[in-house]
Amino acid sequence: MSKEVDGRNYKPKKTFKEHMQALHQRMHEYGASLKNKWKNEKKKILINYLIFVLVFIVALTIDQVTKSTLFVWKDRAKFIGDQTPTYEGIILGIRSVEHHGVTLLPWENKATIYFIQVMSIIIFLGLLTTPFLIDSKVMLVLFGFISAGDVGNMLDRFIFEGNVKDILFVPFLEKWQGRQIGTFNFADVFLVSGSVGLIIWFIILIFVEYFQEQKEKMNELNTPKNDENTQNSVSGVNSDAQHSTQAINDKDSDSAVHNDEKNSNS
Repeated sequence: MSKEVDGRNYKPKKTFKEHMQALHQRMHEYGASLKNKWKNEKKKILINYLIFVLVFIVALTIDQVTKSTLFVWKDRAKFIGDQTPTYEGIILGIRSVEHHGVTLLPWENKATIYFIQVMSIIIFLGLLTTPFLIDSKVMLVLFGFISAGDVGNMLDRFIFEGNVKDILFVPFLEKWQGRQIGTFNFADVFLVSGSVGLIIWFIILIFVEYFQEQKEKMNELNTPKNDENTQNSVSGVNSDAQHSTQAINDKDSDSAVHNDEKNSNS
């Protein structure tokens, strides 16, 4: 008999109104849990926000100050930077390259810029909730870096009509490849390092949790053996005690018999 026919297995489908009521109930419960969290962990949450904001401000300041001081305009009106290197070390070099759009997206039209700006705002607003929701100080620092990178490039697009100031490049890689690879800024560095750091941190947490579970399983397996050994030890002690008591009783019995015989002879 099918589930549709069998009354014991049949479950009527929820109506749209019931789904909305269930969703409203879950949202209400979640809101209540957030209120309780703020009430019970206010000090911890404020410390989390302090860490997040400090990292964000320091990283954003580094990004904006370096862009303002190191970027050289070739044509300010047309938003064109002077790509002549002003410094070229082994690892890092400095040159001024304007970048219209986003590195990972091939499109450079206004619709793409608007979309990226909206997404940047949404991402930043979402990251602002992390100090309230998480307790890991490492993750707060990494989220602070990501937020600074997100806002740093977002500010450039607002100020320079969709353009971003790029000032850093890697000379030894370009010499090795024999071509210009790309130019970036500290906002990009914070975005990439924060994202990669999160991935590494999650991997570490997974391994730590795995080894903890294995350790707990080993302890659970060893516990019955330890209990058995303890029980055997206790049984052995009790047995020895019983033998000792029996020996003492036998000795007392022999002494009593000997005394009785001695008294009889007397």
